[in-house]
Amino acid sequence: MGAGEVINLPAIKVEIRKSYLTQQESNKWVSAYLLAVDARKFDRLRFTVFLESGAIWSGLPIEAIACDRYGADLTNFEHIDNERLQPYTNLEGPVTVCSYELMKNANLIIKDFGPANYLFTINYEGLGIAEDPEQYKTHNICVLETGHLCAVPNNYIRVIEPWFTDVEKSVDNYRRDKKFYFAGG
Repeated sequence: MGAGEVINLPAIKVEIRKSYLTQQESNKWVSAYLLAVDARKFDRLRFTVFLESGAIWSGLPIEAIACDRYGADLTNFEHIDNERLQPYTNLEGPVTVCSYELMKNANLIIKDFGPANYLFTINYEGLGIAEDPEQYKTHNICVLETGHLCAVPNNYIRVIEPWFTDVEKSVDNYRRDKKFYFAGG
C-alpha cells in the first residue's frame, strides 16, 4: 500500500473558500464539484475539486469546502477547524466510497453540530486497525445546516426520520462488538 489511495467521489456541487486557493484572506467563494479524495493512512482527508475556472485543485482540507445544497447561507460562514470537522484520522486502505440510498435525504443530528444531511461514506478496508472491531470507523461525509462538510463516524450520527425512527428510544446502552467473526472455509 502506498502513501494514500485516491478514490472517486459523487459529483456534488460545492463552494471553496477562495483563501485556500490564493493564500490571501478572502470571504469569497469559488464554485466547484467534488472529484476525488486522497485518504492517506493516519492523516486528514485531502479533497480534489474541479473549479469553475476549469482548474483541478487537490489537497484541500474539509474545512475549505462548503455546500449550500440544503439552503445554507454562506455569507456569514464561520470557520471551523479541520480537527472538529474530521474528529478521527484516516485508517489504512484500501478505501471505498459508497452512498447509502436510504440515507440520501434523511434528516440527521450530528454530535456537537446539530442538523445535517448525508452525502456519502468512506470505508477503510486495511488489515491493521481498520480490522480491529474496537477501532473500526467509517467517515460519513455530511453537510451541516451551516454549510460545513464534516467527516464523522457512525456513532456521531442520529437519524431522525418519523416514518421509521423512534427518538424516544435510547441508544445509550449500545456497545461496540469486540468479537472477531470468521466465515467457514
